[in-house]
Amino acid sequence: MAALWLISPWAQAQTPAWQQLTAPACALGSAANAQALAADANGNVFMAGTFSNAIRFGTTLLTTRNSQDSEAYVAKWNPAGGFMWAQRIEGSFVQISALAVNGSGVYVAGTFSNSLRLGAVQLTNASQANSPDIFIAKLIDQGSTAAVAWGQRTGGPAYETISALAVSGSDVYLVGKVGPNGGTIGNVAFPNTGYWGFVAKLTDAGTSGTIAWAHQLQGNSYVIPFAVAANAGNVYIAGTFGTTATFGATALTGTDDCFVAKLTDTGTGANYVWAQQAGGTDVEQASALAVAGANVYVAGYAESSNAAFGALRPAASGPRSFVAKLTDAGNSSHFAWVQQSVDGGLGSISSLAVSGPNIYAAGSFSTSSIAFGSAATLVNSSQPSGNPLSPWGRDGYVLKISETNSGAAFAWAKPVGGRFEEVSTGVACSGTSVYLTGWTNSQTADFDGRPLANPSGNNAFLAYFDDPTLTATTAVHSDLNFRLSPNPAHGRATVALPGVPGVPRVALTLLDALGRVVRTTTVLLPATGLSLEVDLSALPAGLYALQVRAGGATATRRLLVE
Repeated sequence: MAALWLISPWAQAQTPAWQQLTAPACALGSAANAQALAADANGNVFMAGTFSNAIRFGTTLLTTRNSQDSEAYVAKWNPAGGFMWAQRIEGSFVQISALAVNGSGVYVAGTFSNSLRLGAVQLTNASQANSPDIFIAKLIDQGSTAAVAWGQRTGGPAYETISALAVSGSDVYLVGKVGPNGGTIGNVAFPNTGYWGFVAKLTDAGTSGTIAWAHQLQGNSYVIPFAVAANAGNVYIAGTFGTTATFGATALTGTDDCFVAKLTDTGTGANYVWAQQAGGTDVEQASALAVAGANVYVAGYAESSNAAFGALRPAASGPRSFVAKLTDAGNSSHFAWVQQSVDGGLGSISSLAVSGPNIYAAGSFSTSSIAFGSAATLVNSSQPSGNPLSPWGRDGYVLKISETNSGAAFAWAKPVGGRFEEVSTGVACSGTSVYLTGWTNSQTADFDGRPLANPSGNNAFLAYFDDPTLTATTAVHSDLNFRLSPNPAHGRATVALPGVPGVPRVALTLLDALGRVVRTTTVLLPATGLSLEVDLSALPAGLYALQVRAGGATATRRLLVE
């Protein structure tokens, strides 16, 4: 019988508590970051970023052509097995912009100069001057390995970049910009009169990907999208525009305002349905987007004290980050609510994730503090920089907003800090788990009191916790068979779990009746199975839930402690 769980590392009840912090092995002289994150329905997490010299994900070592090169990676991780695989993206000046998952398909996008190689796929830049071209690639997750399905380059002799992508079925949507001297997306050539935004669709045929259509965003000045989301043929884009922007029959007029627009995909093209703007006399920018049914969530930055979000005019005392919700009524839309931080204008939100009434944001700030209503005030832990434009190094955070039928409110915010800089770049949800990624250049990063060592001084991180939204009285999910006995229990209970091929470890989480984490641990899972005795003597009598995760499989059982 395994040792008592009470002796294993575990966290006392918090709401929420970080359950695991991890990072690739990055030695002195090497560096890495994480720029994008995605999670599948089975609790597998995928991260992508850039690295130099050498970096190790579990047993997989990736090295660049020389120690000064900057190349890219895509890696898979899950709480029970750790890093499962990693793929190197070899090339010149490779940058990662976006990552998405659909079933076993993992899509990664970014830019490169000169040439790029991923597995057997090799792409060549169309510009003799090596201005960036866009790449989109698909990998197939095969459990402990990945196969490269295809890679696609798009661009011309000018400058093209991609900001975000979204996947719906076999449709892959991307947004970005071209310019300043023209550019090409698919078969669409852009004018050589400045920077132009675009939205495009790539069709995934299984073994190849092809640009199906591309639209140039129209306006008198710049119209640049930074985010995209898709849902059943509806495509949503968000970004910023200078003076005017035209989306089909809708014309927007403003001064450096942000926009959200809806398109319907016709197969060979797209039609604009509606567009909304938010802004005032100063600068506003939308940077992240998420969609759930008819709910469209947008995050960004607002500088104007008089910024209006449709008919909503929330009070504001200065520059701040915001999260807002629009309701899509089909042929029209309206802003439903807006939540704003107080951060002195040096904050940013890079990613949004939605699960039911819970909205999560990954962001960073470089002022002395940032406040989210009365729910949380985070104090910057970095050293003052001496730069009056950015007086502090950046600290990261993950933020939760809780939505009700009458509106929304900040629930909590958790910091990611250190002596120098920490930046949160991606957030994703799977089941009851929330995942956060980003990068740190402090020797030790601090996750709300939990340290993560960083010997190289420049490394990516991945962290997760379970949000208390699963109650012990909720119907359980069971795609993994385990026994919990006796039940009801007095003082102790035993967890019996059969071996799972290819899964060396199992994660166990005990939650109370409100879904709060009481204990969590990860233990070895022998091929012959596991018998683990759980000490319940210190727990108050009541109803609990035990969640077991092995590889991509999870199961939850109710437990009554008497």
